Amino acid sequence: MAGALLRITLKLSRFNVIVLTMHRWFDISAAANDLQFEPIIPYEDGWTETIAWFKEHWRPTFAMDDRVLGLAAQSAAKIKIQSDGTMKKID
Repeated sequence: MAGALLRITLKLSRFNVIVLTMHRWFDISAAANDLQFEPIIPYEDGWTETIAWFKEHWRPTFAMDDRVLGLAAQSAAKIKIQSDGTMKKID
């Protein structure tokens, strides 16, 4: 609604909120019964590894200098690139 009033496109739309909050659970019992499927990595181990990967590679870090209202360092860097016209790769 705010996006429509301001005539801008917001990244967080009603659809995105629904997708982000929907329950996702995958049942492998049919594959286990019919195909004798067994996961290579047990769920507990895989979930622990997934969380560790996200913490290391995906979770935003916060810069202490040039910080704007707690903006993530990656977001601040993207804004800086757009504002100064340089298109350097962000690590």
